[in-house]
Amino acid sequence: MLHPTKEPGHTTPGMKGHTGEYPPGPAWLRPLALGNTTEDDTPAVPQAPAPRTRRWPGLVSTLFSALVLVAAGCLALAGLQVLQGKAAQPNLLAHILRGPATSNAHTLPTSGLAQAPEIADGAGVWLEGLPGLLQKPELPNGCEATSLAIVLNFWGFEADKLDIAYNHIPRQDFTTTNAGRLGPNPAQAYAGDPADNFGFYCLAPAVAAGANSYLQQAGSLLQAQDISGSDTAALEGWLDAGCPVVFWLTLDGGEARYAPRFYWLLPDGTEYRPYANLHCVVLRGYNDTQFYLCDPLQVEVAVDKAAAMAGYQALGENAVVVCP
Repeated sequence: MLHPTKEPGHTTPGMKGHTGEYPPGPAWLRPLALGNTTEDDTPAVPQAPAPRTRRWPGLVSTLFSALVLVAAGCLALAGLQVLQGKAAQPNLLAHILRGPATSNAHTLPTSGLAQAPEIADGAGVWLEGLPGLLQKPELPNGCEATSLAIVLNFWGFEADKLDIAYNHIPRQDFTTTNAGRLGPNPAQAYAGDPADNFGFYCLAPAVAAGANSYLQQAGSLLQAQDISGSDTAALEGWLDAGCPVVFWLTLDGGEARYAPRFYWLLPDGTEYRPYANLHCVVLRGYNDTQFYLCDPLQVEVAVDKAAAMAGYQALGENAVVVCP
């Protein structure tokens, strides 16, 4: 197994409305009398519309005005929420532009990448050749299998996320006994089924085991290594050596949050309460202030490096690398 160095390996650094104001109430809905043109073709001054004879004055007009004002207020509130980024889901617009919205969307600030970023020589790394695979719709809770498939495809394998999820990464369903709900240690196996809403996650040791299962079956000399506990410099060193990193972080870049009412018992009887904001991605590059990710929820994104490292540390610093 190569140790990370500051040699570039086979990396490729340096790739390159409406503003009018309407009168209050329904008056703006009335057609304006545009008048006629005079003989010298000079437009006549528009005249106010003639008063209409109304069969039910008063109540109908008042109700209609109220409905218009309520609708305008709702539209204004919705527009304000979009402009403010919808604090609970700032990437809403980005999700709409990229594809189906996700229920487990980021609140970690991200920016989409339409192309490789420009990185000055010596200022960072961008690894080419990683496919833009998404976990949905087949694996709504399969970010680990999808991230591993991205890395294996980078190394030239035709890895399928479903094959990895069900045939290589260790997985265990939940069972119910008199003692309670029993499930696996996520460090050893994926908990539940990644294809349904009762799937949770697994951590670095299980993904490394799944990667080595796949590589051994393929007859490859490549190996996966659990590099959990690596600091920023060590993670960047693997990228400098040409090896993308499977990387766990919180969706909001903050402290770990736990499921408030759900838990299961581990094989040793210990109560395990799962994370509620865990996500697994592929680290493909960096510069002075950002990490570049292949994200199974959003494809290509850039994230603030400090926030990403805070989220990584909050989940116990899980990371896996596949390298010669």
